[in-house]
Amino acid sequence: MDRFLAVLVVLASVAIAGRADADEIEFLTGRFLVASDDMRDPSFAETVIYMLEHDEGGALGLIINKPAGRVSHGALLEGLGLEGKPAEGAVTVHRGGPVDPARGFVLHSADVVFESSTTLQEDLAVTTAPEIFLAIAEGKKPRDMIFALGYSGWAAGQLESELARGGWIHIEFDRELLFDIRDGGKWQRAIDLMKFDL
Repeated sequence: MDRFLAVLVVLASVAIAGRADADEIEFLTGRFLVASDDMRDPSFAETVIYMLEHDEGGALGLIINKPAGRVSHGALLEGLGLEGKPAEGAVTVHRGGPVDPARGFVLHSADVVFESSTTLQEDLAVTTAPEIFLAIAEGKKPRDMIFALGYSGWAAGQLESELARGGWIHIEFDRELLFDIRDGGKWQRAIDLMKFDL
């Protein structure tokens, strides 16, 4: 009987430790995920990702520093099958990640929002509904924005494993990094901010 009780005590200790580890997980919603020098996946080398969601169920974010090219406003409407009066000019399209590359996201300042927009933080929102793309094409775009196709996604526990292996670091949200730094300089700026935080 004593041996049985001892086993129960050990199992209870393991369960308690497991709960403590779960409580210690730092979720990264609203922060930047930054590829470290140890990142082995070429799809994510020198990327900076704004984390839209991160919880026990997994994670989702948008790469903010990998432009794929520019598309005219008219071509944007045509490509999305929308009707409107396109303004002159073009919009930069970013590669948001390898998942669902035909799905569009606009990470933007909250001076332009729609019923479908999700408010995030510090005058920041994300919209995926057609209204935002029509507004962009007609020259009514938000003050600051990143238009991305596709997203970066992780299943439950996957991002935590990649963090433990040293593939990523994370830093606090920085509006200047998001909107004001040129794409080619964002990764180095993120690394510099991480060193500054240390």
